[in-house]
Amino acid sequence: MPKVSEQYRKDRRRQIVSAVLNCFARKGIKATSINDIIVESGLSAGAIYGHFSNKDELVLFVVSEVFELISEQSELNQAQAEVQHPAQLIRSLVDHLRMEIGSPALLLQIWGEAVTEPKVRELFTSVYGVLISHFAASASSWFQHLGLDRAAADQRATELMPLLIGIGQGYILQTTLIEGFDEEGYLKSFEQLLSA
Repeated sequence: MPKVSEQYRKDRRRQIVSAVLNCFARKGIKATSINDIIVESGLSAGAIYGHFSNKDELVLFVVSEVFELISEQSELNQAQAEVQHPAQLIRSLVDHLRMEIGSPALLLQIWGEAVTEPKVRELFTSVYGVLISHFAASASSWFQHLGLDRAAADQRATELMPLLIGIGQGYILQTTLIEGFDEEGYLKSFEQLLSA
């Protein structure tokens, strides 16, 4: 029997993850069955179970992939040479998620899972720490750009973090649940709030 290459395994996992994301978007995490994923992916049960031993393991892997995307984007935001308004950090993150996973609505489901699933909560807590760190560094740069010294900018950025994360979560929640939600108006009002 020919040996399966690492690239082949990665491609199959990517195919499975794509199928899982489609199923989660259509049916939700709890209602999605392994059979749904088999049908969506076009793979056999053996191919799925060759990579993941059960649905819980698969869900955890997909959640970790989504959180990895969030971490990567927050690193990119921080590394940008151009100083960004904190509202732009939220816009960049949500735009990146849309490009990679479709609707950011999946995050609402993941947050729900984090309430009752310790392993998902652990992943969420880890990513939350990364977001806080990167967003705080970017926000500090923005406040320094406005004329604050480094210490004052760091303090202001640290104070802002719970609000910034909450604004981001509110943006994702309302974008997902409210028909005709004015995304630009929401972010502009946040910009005005910080400028007041």
